[in-house]
Formats: sequence, C-alpha cells, structure tokens
Amino acid sequence: MKKPLEYHPYFPQPPDPSVLAWRYMDLAKFQSLLSNREIYLRRLDLLPDKYEGLYPRRVRKALAEHYATQGLTEDHALQLASHRVDFAKETRQMLYVNCWHVSNHESEAMWRIYCGGDNGLAIVLPYEDLRTSVSMGTAWIGMVGYLDFELDLLAPADAFRAALHKRREFAYEQEARILSFGNVEFSKPSDRPTFASLPWQVEVIKNIIVSPYATPAYFDRVRDAVERLSPDLGSRVERSRMSAPPD
Repeated sequence: MKKPLEYHPYFPQPPDPSVLAWRYMDLAKFQSLLSNREIYLRRLDLLPDKYEGLYPRRVRKALAEHYATQGLTEDHALQLASHRVDFAKETRQMLYVNCWHVSNHESEAMWRIYCGGDNGLAIVLPYEDLRTSVSMGTAWIGMVGYLDFELDLLAPADAFRAALHKRREFAYEQEARILSFGNVEFSKPSDRPTFASLPWQVEVIKNIIVSPYATPAYFDRVRDAVERLSPDLGSRVERSRMSAPPD
C-alpha cells in the first residue's frame, strides 16, 4: 500500500491514494463537463444539509470554558467563543465544493440518490489522479470526517476545518470534497455566485460507468456523447457491473 499523501494539514488524505473516486451525475452535467472542461463547485451554504460548514453544538460552550481558564470573564469568554464559532457561518458563504464518493466499488445508494434510479453515469479515476488534477493554491481536496453533532467536539481552526466535517448520518457518502474560495470582493451573500468553476483535464477520467438501471438506448446516448465531445474517452464507456446477469 502506498504511503498517505503529504498535503494541507486540514485536508485528510485516504490511507491508500490509489482508491477510486466516483462522481455520479446525469447526462446533461456530463456533457457540460466534456464541453467546457470545467468542474463546477456549489456554494457551501446552499447545499441541502443546512449544517454544512458549521461546528457541533458543544463547541461554543467548551471553547468558552477554555477561555475562562485563561483569565477571561465569563461574558468575555463566551463572546470570544461565539465569535470563533459564528465565523464559520460567514466563511461557508465564500467556500465552494465539489463532492466525490470514495470506494473501490460502485454504490447502489449513489446511483439512486444522484442518478434518479434509472439513468445517469459515474466518472471514475484513482483518488491520487483526482488530487493531482486539482491545482493547489486554487483548490484543495480531502476526505470528509463525520461527527455526532450533539456530542462531539471539533477545535476551531481555519475556514476549511468545519467544511471538511459533516454529521455522522451522512457517513454512507464516504465523501472526498474539493474546496475552493470564491471571490471575497462580494461583500453580501446575495451578491456572491451560487457556483464556481475550475479548469479540469477530462483525460484523467479512467472509466465512464453507465447506471445499472439505464436502458440500452441510454447507454448508446452516453457513448455517442463521449465520441462526439471527447473521442479519446470513447473506449472508456462501460456498463455497470451491477447490470451483469447472474450466472
């Protein structure tokens, strides 16, 4: 097994960087990826889980208690703790994410959630290839940690720390996420774009797996789109192993 990658300290890397990374999507998004050669990132505070980028409930109290031991008054300690914890609410309006499922096997749950059950596809490549395809300084990638938001603690750090943790109820996602800062010149959240984009070389894709529930006609549509938009990837279009008939 290869050694874990040395990387940004707040972006944990998988123990085996050759593990596969999967991005499940519909055909329209895939065609946009091939045409524009960009990956799109959603603003963190606009993701469906409203706890994204926030700290667990006990952090504010624990941090205030810590500051109180440093000689601060109770009110001052709570004020300082609240400032550090609430800062995450602001920074998540400036962070943009692109999410991947990390596993050496395809996921039936991911097909259902992200591809509507009967269509869709997944692009697949080794995690280490995904990481090197993302230019440090513009964006970073790391594994998401999962916490009990009622009981666990997480020490406040830079803006990325909370954004790389989610509630344990989402642990099935086995997520790695690409994170990037948006344009901080937009002072109000309402002025900030809902999406950001990063240039991406689609040639790093190893396989294009079509949903096990897709019809033969849909498979042909995917293959035709690839051959039209990125012919070099044509041979990498495959049917899901889940669709293979039993012996």
